[in-house]
Amino acid sequence: MYYSPSDGVETIDESIIRAYAEGDVNYGNYANSYNITNNIDTQKSLYYTYNYNSEEEMLLAKLITLRARGEGMNCWIAIGEVMRNRVVSDMFPDSLYDVIYQNAGKAELAEIEPPEEIVNVAKMVLSGKLSVLANEKAVFFLDIRDMEETDESSEEETDEETVSEEEKEEEHSWESYPWFTTINGYVFYSL
Repeated sequence: MYYSPSDGVETIDESIIRAYAEGDVNYGNYANSYNITNNIDTQKSLYYTYNYNSEEEMLLAKLITLRARGEGMNCWIAIGEVMRNRVVSDMFPDSLYDVIYQNAGKAELAEIEPPEEIVNVAKMVLSGKLSVLANEKAVFFLDIRDMEETDESSEEETDEETVSEEEKEEEHSWESYPWFTTINGYVFYSL
């Protein structure tokens, strides 16, 4: 692996990770509290400040571990970016805690001990220093294996009247958003 500010980091699988930061990163008076100020094009504000702490870093690291531990660093970074982007978006709650617990139960995450490398990825993504998507509008991701399971289970469904058309639309409505990229076993969508 090598690092060059202009070229980025080349990983073992020869993919390139480019670290970047937008705006100012200010370290507050508290050792584990950071204030990130970015110019992000969102509906909430053109100038958005998000404060996060070490508990949120750990929570994001646990979610990344739960969802994508075996998927590699690029996927870890992308999932972290999606979670950060959701906090900024009007479509989701305003805190990382609320965004994460919208889809993951507390019991699922409580017992997870993320590896140090994923904790470091979570910190760098939240601080804006690490990105693979570089798209603040990327707010959805889906595990391809979940898509395959959904297809298989719908084929097994024999009584079509048990699921209304409205329920089917709700279940997959976010898939109507534009495809952004695929990283390993995950598909990412944007607004």
